[in-house]
Amino acid sequence: MSLQSIAKAELRVGMYVELPLAWFDHPFASSKFLITSDATLRQVQALGSLTELQWDPERSRLDPPAVSDPEPQPAILIPKPVPSQRQLARLALKQTRTELNRLESKVSQLSRRIADLMPNLSSGSDLGLAAAAALADEVARDLVTDPGSVMQLVSLTGEQDHFFARHTINVTALAVMVAQHLNYTPDEVRAVAQGAFLHDVGITRLPTQITRKKNRLTSAEQGVYEGHSKLGAQLYGERLTPMVREAIRLHHARIDGSGYPAGQNAKTLPMAAQIVGLADRYDRLCNPGHGDPRLTPSEAVKWLFARERKKFSKDILDTFIKCLGIYPPGTVVGLSDDRIGVVVMANPQAPLAPQVVVYDPTIKRTDAVPVDLSQPDSPRIEKTFLAEQLPPVMGAYLALSARSHYYLVASVDADLLASTDSLSG
Repeated sequence: MSLQSIAKAELRVGMYVELPLAWFDHPFASSKFLITSDATLRQVQALGSLTELQWDPERSRLDPPAVSDPEPQPAILIPKPVPSQRQLARLALKQTRTELNRLESKVSQLSRRIADLMPNLSSGSDLGLAAAAALADEVARDLVTDPGSVMQLVSLTGEQDHFFARHTINVTALAVMVAQHLNYTPDEVRAVAQGAFLHDVGITRLPTQITRKKNRLTSAEQGVYEGHSKLGAQLYGERLTPMVREAIRLHHARIDGSGYPAGQNAKTLPMAAQIVGLADRYDRLCNPGHGDPRLTPSEAVKWLFARERKKFSKDILDTFIKCLGIYPPGTVVGLSDDRIGVVVMANPQAPLAPQVVVYDPTIKRTDAVPVDLSQPDSPRIEKTFLAEQLPPVMGAYLALSARSHYYLVASVDADLLASTDSLSG
């Protein structure tokens, strides 16, 4: 059945809707979702820019309206069970996991393709440039549909990923998300995507004993490493637009004059270079190399705001943090009631009170429902964790994607996990 138009005043709980709005014009994780509660219904109906939208009857979970018997005598109706709020919330979480798994599958596919194309990408050939442009467009088109999913994808990077490909995908997705939120034109967004995709291509021309080194670089090695941005800009040279070329050359420069090449300021450092540089910095805080400590997504956000906010344009940094939220989806959190959970949806109206799925061994993982921390008497977030800091069975329970669940389950005692999954709520 095709989508049907409906006035927002006619919406009901249980309808699956598609908002005809840009993602930053509404507070929801995606423009397509199931209305699971009266609170969500009120949020949709309160959107001032929205008068009419579309809904999908096939994906909705509605109790059909009672139909009277045409005869005068009253008909005996047997209504279908109405889904409970918990069932609707569970279904919404299932859809979130399904979408994240779809995106993760796409990222894995892109990562393999980038790894296969490395000889062309690092050669500086016309074929390499065409492949880079096409892949950058693909990331922008297929991945940047939901900022919450983008954040979770960044936090899923692991040792099994290609050292260049996954970072490239993460930075491109993050940079495109910010450029779109800043209302860049389609051509400008495309330039930002290409600059982000090629920002570290110069690294492929450096010695592998530097690029693959696990420990901190020596001062001499650091000097060689810092040459990658200039090498990257030179690799494709004048075949790049100035906006793309400068994003590559200057993505490590900062408006306070720090970084490299040094000496930039707010008037000389292009916005595209700042966007790519900020996306690169965030991903390196979450997924570092060369022996640097790894931060949780929330710690990375706080680090950028507390320690590096003078290094970036205020508009760009504020937009970036607004997109991520204080606790980006995928952040593992410790609550004030000593429970551990994972953030599944940010709350723009209450940034410190997102929706969280908590670890509860008495409830099957697939039956867990999010806890809305903005509700009265809800616990508060007190700390954040890296997934690997949790006991394996807890990490496997909280994993949102099939991919991270698979890698966590691999280290969990089979009997222990089976006993957890066999319990029902």
